[in-house]
Amino acid sequence: MTYDWDLEFIEVEKPQVYTPNILNPGSSDPVNKVFKPLVSNEMIAENYQMQVYDRWGNVVCTTSDIAKGWDGLIGNSIATNGVYLWSYEAEIEHCGELYTYSKKGSVTIVK
Repeated sequence: MTYDWDLEFIEVEKPQVYTPNILNPGSSDPVNKVFKPLVSNEMIAENYQMQVYDRWGNVVCTTSDIAKGWDGLIGNSIATNGVYLWSYEAEIEHCGELYTYSKKGSVTIVK
């Protein structure tokens, strides 16, 4: 008995991480109620660190848990409407490969 084998290499592209740009913390709708990068269930985030800043550069949120995100609170109050800056760094494992992400952007709070 003989077997024939064909070997095919498939190049896996860097997985996409979606980061929303709207936050509605006072909403009863769970969509856009928490600001965080969105990754698929197949991705594992490691060494994650996110910061959110107000317009004066003050840190209003920092987290190392990608599942937690920012709920739009500064202290015990919902942040005022406006634009907030964010940055995050993460290593994300997908299909056995480790990818490094370093992103910056803005999120707008609307109520």
